[in-house]
Amino acid sequence: MLVKFIAFAAVLAASVSAATAPVYAGCVDSAPAGAVRRIGVLTHEQCLTACAGSKFSYFRPASPVCFCHDIGPAGTDLRPAPSTDGACGVNRMLVEKLLTSYTFQGCAAADGMTYYDDPFGAPVSDVLQCFNYCNDNSHVQFWVFAVFYAGGKPGGPNTGPWCQCSTSTSYDVVPCDSSTAYNYNLERIASASWVVRRADKRRLGGSSRNALCPGTKEACLVYEGSGGFECLDTTSELESCGGCRYGALGGNATAVGEDCTVTPGAVEGATSCISGECVAFACLPGWTLIDGRCWEA
Repeated sequence: MLVKFIAFAAVLAASVSAATAPVYAGCVDSAPAGAVRRIGVLTHEQCLTACAGSKFSYFRPASPVCFCHDIGPAGTDLRPAPSTDGACGVNRMLVEKLLTSYTFQGCAAADGMTYYDDPFGAPVSDVLQCFNYCNDNSHVQFWVFAVFYAGGKPGGPNTGPWCQCSTSTSYDVVPCDSSTAYNYNLERIASASWVVRRADKRRLGGSSRNALCPGTKEACLVYEGSGGFECLDTTSELESCGGCRYGALGGNATAVGEDCTVTPGAVEGATSCISGECVAFACLPGWTLIDGRCWEA
């Protein structure tokens, strides 16, 4: 299955990240040195609760055992997963990073990652360091991808795990192991005023990596008076044709784009947005099609 992410998150509230939850960090045979065992824990849910004060939980279903630790598994300790859905065999320990806003998207072959921007990276000890590194160095992006290379930097010497940060990636999903790239993404949310301040800073000399939307897409308000936005190609977007329907983020909130789905006289579903203009292909009875427009007879 080919998984592609080339998107940015809508701005929803005055916050810095989405809700927190446990996230898959791999499969291991045993917990690392220094892990604390929780006696009497029999289920995965109980283990998550017992480890609430720690950064990682380690749980094995067979002969149930639960460990808590502030350190994630070393790349060399990660074992093959039985599938691509973020699970482990019953005889192996499922490792989860607790209370993080990142979500697990799947593993890829280390040489199978494609980046659509200018990614940057650094050596790390575990996935938590990777999250922190991408957070600290991608603070103006709303859609952040943290890629944890368990087997080391791709194409480089294997000196330990490597972390790569990006805003858009694609890859084929494979079962995880000690050599794969573990893909995570963070959807940030923030106030519109925060976004505009960041955009102003970018225009004054920021790098292309700080762009609100990829390529030629525009940051359009999701509805009039809102602080949320979505990235749209207004040259072909059916409901925001020729411009942002409810105005652009940080600009005039007056509707400027055209909604081609309500083109007067056009048959439902018989319109397209072509080069920023609504074009009709069929008209209702009593209307005449002339040069892509429906005119009342």
